[in-house]
Amino acid sequence: MANRKNNELTEGEVLFIDRFLSNGYDRKEACIAAGFKTDHPAQYGGRVLKRPQVQAAIKKEIEKKRESFFIDEMDVKLALWQEANFKGKGSTQSGRIQALVALGKTIGMFTKESGNKSDSDDRSIKINITNYGSQEAKDVTGEVIDGLKDKNVNPVIDKLELN
Repeated sequence: MANRKNNELTEGEVLFIDRFLSNGYDRKEACIAAGFKTDHPAQYGGRVLKRPQVQAAIKKEIEKKRESFFIDEMDVKLALWQEANFKGKGSTQSGRIQALVALGKTIGMFTKESGNKSDSDDRSIKINITNYGSQEAKDVTGEVIDGLKDKNVNPVIDKLELN
């Protein structure tokens, strides 16, 4: 066994752990990279991994990485809410709508109810999205939109904007 002071990791163990965590958990390659002299690096790497100091250090490193990359449900909801309300450069109506739909799905708004209903008896919410900036929408709704503009009345969607 390696020289150990006060249950501290040896230099070889530190190198092993660093390589082990960065190479997809390959103990053989980590053992070789750490410079351990053995004819069977995979087996020796397994023994290194059983050492309590090594296990504790690996657990600590994984926790540090997990904390720095961890995203929880509230982070996702917040990001979707920010995207749904973003109206700056690069924002689009369809992007805001997609963010709202995704946010609705995270809170269970668009799930089918369980039961013995057939597809023809589907009562789920259906959302029709119209891009009022497209030529097709102008062909269909142009008269109504123009009429609202002439009367200086804002479309309903303007009243629904959340700021």
